[in-house]
Amino acid sequence: MEKGTFKCRRCSSVMEFWLIDGNGRQKLRLPVPPPNYLNETGQDVYIQEINDLGEHSTKGDAKLDRTTLKSFFPSVYYPFCQYKNFPKPYEFVEIINVWVHNDLPMRLLITETNINKLFFIEDFSYGERAGSRDVEFELSLIEYRSIPKKKSSSSGTTTTSSRSEKTPSKPKTHTVVKGDTLWAIARNYYNDPYKWDEIAKANDVKDPRKLQIGKVLRLP
Repeated sequence: MEKGTFKCRRCSSVMEFWLIDGNGRQKLRLPVPPPNYLNETGQDVYIQEINDLGEHSTKGDAKLDRTTLKSFFPSVYYPFCQYKNFPKPYEFVEIINVWVHNDLPMRLLITETNINKLFFIEDFSYGERAGSRDVEFELSLIEYRSIPKKKSSSSGTTTTSSRSEKTPSKPKTHTVVKGDTLWAIARNYYNDPYKWDEIAKANDVKDPRKLQIGKVLRLP
């Protein structure tokens, strides 16, 4: 194994790092893969202090993945480069700069891993290594996630009479007063305090511990 070659720890296969534009027409393979990479993922967790019961937690939405890549674009071929005849350092830089300002996400593909998804480029920094003409870079990526489309009505042939007969009632609401908690509100309206998380989701409450007095909560 040559020094600097990035190999899968579980096997002898060499990992390849590919950057692909949003249309899939332009592909860049890193000549010198990062010595390591970091992919952050997780999920929002909300914690609420409940009287006599201590802390209670509930899961929220999944967080967007974040990935950071650090390496360099070589000005010449080194023995540890994964392939020859690669673009010049500033040709790499120019292409990535175009992607930074593009409205389309780009795809990151790392072979021998499960990373093959769309990202936006959050930050791209680069600079020359002293006396080498190589260009070091750091690429910070944040996962692209589209907004789900609302499902259309299954039938558009509802008659006028049926519409008038099935006029939806206005949803119940509750105006927050001093001392209110979602736990207590759920217990009062549903006789089930554990439905507090449904109220939180229906009103996009990020921190159940900080209810704004006077806020009108919709009760699902």
